[in-house]
Amino acid sequence: MWSDKLRLIHEQEIYDPEYDVLDMNIPVHFAQYIKDILEDEVCFKDNRIMINEKETKSIYLMCWFQIIVLKEILEETLILQRSLEHLDSVQDHLVKHHHKNTRSMSEITFIRKNDEFSQRFYLNKTRIEEINKNLKLLNEFKKLVKERLNTVKKVDELIQSINLINDFNDFSNKELNLIEIISKGI
Repeated sequence: MWSDKLRLIHEQEIYDPEYDVLDMNIPVHFAQYIKDILEDEVCFKDNRIMINEKETKSIYLMCWFQIIVLKEILEETLILQRSLEHLDSVQDHLVKHHHKNTRSMSEITFIRKNDEFSQRFYLNKTRIEEINKNLKLLNEFKKLVKERLNTVKKVDELIQSINLINDFNDFSNKELNLIEIISKGI
């Protein structure tokens, strides 16, 4: 799922100071970001593009982004929105049911029920926050795909930048990635 990949990258941006230096306005940084997201889907090696182990051209990669990826993002967004609606209704039900049943309870029962309610309410709230975050990440990525990968020329520039990153990594004879290089100021 796209949200899982985006979530990993987002967490790296937050917790990994070396990854935090990426600036999406710099083409090579944007290329590193896209390369990391597509790591399981697309292979860029020896100046070739491989999708599902089949070599392809930049025009097909652009179509893949604009048709397949956007469709998958839409499908995932709809699933997350339905889950969010369900959790919202569960949350409403929890609150209504909790207030309704607490009037005639003993103090001990009330405390126990209140603890159970708090745990369930907090768990649901956490799930809702996670879904909202995933929806936000999907929308941001969808916007990037629509704006920055919507022409063959832009995809060609992306591929050139990814190939540059790969060539540089090969040239350095180390497993340095662009993020480490940028963070060290080289």
